[in-house]
Formats: sequence, structure tokens, C-alpha cells
Amino acid sequence: MSEALSENKKRNRNLLIVMAIIFVAFGSFSAFLIYLFLNFAGSDIESVIKGDNQIAVIKVEGIIDSSDEVIKHINECANNKKVKGILLRINTPGGGVAPSQEIYKELVRFKNTGKKLVVSMGSLSASGGYYIAAPADKIVANPGTITGSIGVIFNFT
Repeated sequence: MSEALSENKKRNRNLLIVMAIIFVAFGSFSAFLIYLFLNFAGSDIESVIKGDNQIAVIKVEGIIDSSDEVIKHINECANNKKVKGILLRINTPGGGVAPSQEIYKELVRFKNTGKKLVVSMGSLSASGGYYIAAPADKIVANPGTITGSIGVIFNFT
């Protein structure tokens, strides 16, 4: 009887340990997702060189779930005669195919104006971030930058 009771206690203790590990893993993953959402969201624009020959910096950060703001900034740069090029700062895990594709196409249009496009990849430039970097004249990334894409895009013509 005492052996059965001891075996039951061991089983309960092991089950408690497994549940604690699952709880910690789930909590860590949830905290990581919240961190991504709060710290990597949106896009903004600034001019780093003032005067008649400006270089605009457009930041694409966080999950790419909308293209509106980034496209607005790209169009502002394309239509401003003082802006000679864009430094596109990318720090994103990617996002939706449609907004990534829309940003890509707008960057191609920007390049067709004859202005320069340079991409600077942050610590993360994956999936859609990798895709929107493709039209650049030059791409700069640190050795530790996590980049690449496992997605597939079908192009129907």
C-alpha cells in the first residue's frame, strides 16, 4: 500500500513539473509576441540631410499588416524634387502578403523615377521584409541580421 502511495506521489510531482514547464514556455512565448507587437509597429519618415539634396529615411518596423502609411511616405519622396533617395530601414518579422507586395510595387515605381533606394536591415528582416528589400540599389545587413523567406508568392499574368 505504501509503495502505491509513493508511486502516486511521484506521478503527481512529475505531472506538476510538466505543467510548470508548459506554463513557463507559454508565458515566455506570449511575452515575446506582446514585445513584437508593442515595439515593432508602424512606419515613419524623416530627412537626414537638409537642403536641396535630401535623403529620406523611411522605417518599416513590426508586423507588416498595412501598406498605407509606408506607401504614403514613398510617394512623398517620389514627388519631392529635393529628395534624391530613400534609406529604407527594415526591422520586421514580415507580415501579410498583400501589404508586402503593395510596398514592393511602390518601391519599384519609386526606382523608376531615377532616384536611389538603399535598404538597411535591422536585427530582423524576414519574409515580407526580405521581399520589400529586393528592389534596392544596395542592401546593407549586419552579420547577425536574421533574414530570409520561406514563403512562396505566385505571380499570375
